[in-house]
Amino acid sequence: LSDLAGVTIEYNQSTEMRVLSLPSSASAQIEADCGVLFTTYSMLSKGYSDKSRDNGSLMRIAQILDWLNSDEEEFDGCLIFDEAHRAKNLVAENGNSATETAAGRAVFDIQRALPHARIVYSSATGVTEPHHYAYMTRLGLWGPSAPHPIADPESDEQSAVAVRAFIKRVKDRGVGAMELCALHLKQEGALLNRTLSYDGVQFDIVEATLTDEQKNVYDESARLWQLIYTRSEQKLANMMNHAWATAGLGTPDTKAFSKARKMSHSAIWSGHQRFFRSLITSFKVPTLVQQAREALAQGKCVVIGLQSTGEAHTQRAMNAKMEDNDVSDDDNELADNADFMAGSDNMLSAPQETLKFVVSKVWEDEIKANRDRRLKEIAVRKEIDKFKSEKLFDDESDDELLFSKSKAEPKAQAVPEPISTEDEEDNDDSIMDCCSSDSEDDEPVTKKATIIMG
Repeated sequence: LSDLAGVTIEYNQSTEMRVLSLPSSASAQIEADCGVLFTTYSMLSKGYSDKSRDNGSLMRIAQILDWLNSDEEEFDGCLIFDEAHRAKNLVAENGNSATETAAGRAVFDIQRALPHARIVYSSATGVTEPHHYAYMTRLGLWGPSAPHPIADPESDEQSAVAVRAFIKRVKDRGVGAMELCALHLKQEGALLNRTLSYDGVQFDIVEATLTDEQKNVYDESARLWQLIYTRSEQKLANMMNHAWATAGLGTPDTKAFSKARKMSHSAIWSGHQRFFRSLITSFKVPTLVQQAREALAQGKCVVIGLQSTGEAHTQRAMNAKMEDNDVSDDDNELADNADFMAGSDNMLSAPQETLKFVVSKVWEDEIKANRDRRLKEIAVRKEIDKFKSEKLFDDESDDELLFSKSKAEPKAQAVPEPISTEDEEDNDDSIMDCCSSDSEDDEPVTKKATIIMG
């Protein structure tokens, strides 16, 4: 409270206003009757892990609730969640439960346990995906009388079913639905945003001149996207031709074709815009680095603003890496592929990840079939390696197996001369004569076959 210089705080003068923190022990009680309690998200979520539950550890949130509900009246004070984005992973993304956090569950539970409390969510990066709204149960975005009503009358704004239904509806409608949610919150007065003042700020536009290498990268990228579009149209045309061929004299079923065309065009053109936006941004980096170094040399402080953090690309790459590692530790060929595509310095390329995402969407079935084929090849190679590792021969035997149909001792043979291209046909005939006998009176010919092991 000492930081709030010049701010008048009205409270009962007979009661001392104190700044409190949680006791060191989870079993201890908070002695003060009133005050401002500060705690961290990690402290708030203590006791939520499976290990803590197995050990019977006390939950810190219960300690806070006991203090807030110590009076006969229900708590109607204020809960301020500063840096509230720490709780944004309440609901798993794409069903991956590994992304859920204990901080998100603790924030959700304390709001549910204190229905009359006033809630403030404070964050500079509050929401970038629909599931980041999950912990903000007091915004009124879902529920019986909300813009996204729930069919189940018993599902209020505190219901997990209502939260997931809201996320699904917004995700299905894309970025436009996210923008409408922000507009609705602004209109209702539930959303306030502030920016730094630009009074006295000078702006200079610096042009980043493209190098010949960057120009070539851009041209090659344009040709690559033209190839992707052409191949996708060929795939759609083949689907339609197949539908007509299988229909016979009847009307072909074009539902699958229409769905595939819609998905293909949506993935290609949205990915096309993201790809070139990221590519052009990357072209500005050398000039940006030069400007930053010059500013640092002059004793200035450098602040760099990014239009996109690339979080979605990073998350997709991490999920893909986890899936590759789940196949098997021995199947390093597939996992090494991801490392190679990510670059030698293990840094993610936003344009590259966008391109890979588009290809995986348009050719999902083909990629799955190719992956299954490669996994079978890896399994076969493993069996061959296992077979080679077994001791099949005695120590005195070498890696050549000699098979002979006659019991005669094979004679030493001279190394054959190289076959010239001019006598190729005659030599072919002589080779066949050496390998077979047309007459029973001919002497037996020793036949040898060599198998190289290793």
